[in-house]
Amino acid sequence: MKPSSFAKITGRAYGRRFAVEVPESLADEARSRLPFGWVPDDGPPERRWEAREWGDARWVAANSDVVLAETPTGQEALDWMIGDLELWVAEHAEGMVFVHAGAVAWGGRAILVPGRTLAGKSTLVAALVRAGATYYSDEYAVIGPDGLVRPYARMLSIRPASGGAGLRTPVSDLGGTAGTEPVPLALVAQLRYDAASGWAVEELSAGRNALALIENTIPAQTRPVEVMDHLQAATEGVRGLSGTRGEADEAAERLLSVLDDARAAPEC
Repeated sequence: MKPSSFAKITGRAYGRRFAVEVPESLADEARSRLPFGWVPDDGPPERRWEAREWGDARWVAANSDVVLAETPTGQEALDWMIGDLELWVAEHAEGMVFVHAGAVAWGGRAILVPGRTLAGKSTLVAALVRAGATYYSDEYAVIGPDGLVRPYARMLSIRPASGGAGLRTPVSDLGGTAGTEPVPLALVAQLRYDAASGWAVEELSAGRNALALIENTIPAQTRPVEVMDHLQAATEGVRGLSGTRGEADEAAERLLSVLDDARAAPEC
């Protein structure tokens, strides 16, 4: 049975209409975590999500009556619900291609760190922000038909050193700011954490650079032509690195130095 005090939120993000129902106790947090840039919309939703109590010490997150997860807390149910909603918007966004990647800007140019959930994107993005980069996203890089990277500046999900669920963290808590304007892509950094190997990277060819993004692009299977057009526009002349990194702060300084060196290099 649904709680008597329930909030229904209807909105639109990237051209997709949705509805979310949660207990009033979770309503403010749900609103703060809806897909970045969402706006209220009273039109008929294409899909509905809800988080609700279901019996003693049990919560359910559902998508149009399909159960996503059963959890012991409302917070965990909310995490499941919002994550599924964000992924649905990423899959079906009108005119934009979503890539699983962290994104920052440095000197007006973007660095993308492609990788799936738990790949360490947020840790590296947080380090880049602490080093002075402008925050664009810790989960989805949004690329338009012009190849420019748009901000998807949701709160970062930073996992504590002891492990466990990520803590939602405003970029201001890191001493940083969020980007507001589209920027051209300059560097793709496909890095995995390896404390033993540390910083050990190789240059990516143009083909491998594009592949690193395609492999992490949400609608790669459902909208392949649009994906290729957007990524081709984004990656033309863009540098790529692949390999391992050590601690995030060191890797951040190295990545920013790569862009500084490229900007200082004389044109041929």
